[in-house]
Amino acid sequence: MSVAPDVGGTEDARPWVERARPEYVTLVGRAHLLDELFGIVNVPSALWIDEAGNIVRPPEPAFLGDHPSSTGTGC
Repeated sequence: MSVAPDVGGTEDARPWVERARPEYVTLVGRAHLLDELFGIVNVPSALWIDEAGNIVRPPEPAFLGDHPSSTGTGC
């Protein structure tokens, strides 16, 4: 799952989500609630949450190509 923090709502986030063509659910966070709860200050960022709801990796920059395993096909 991903969250697009955009005060402009779904219509502002739609072109970015469509371009990424994710194969998973994408939510739009207009109120930036998740940003505040998890301490996300940069976009794109990633954090890992396990099946039990525990944060197993804190927020970190998630730019395409930052990791050697990146394929260049999506975030």
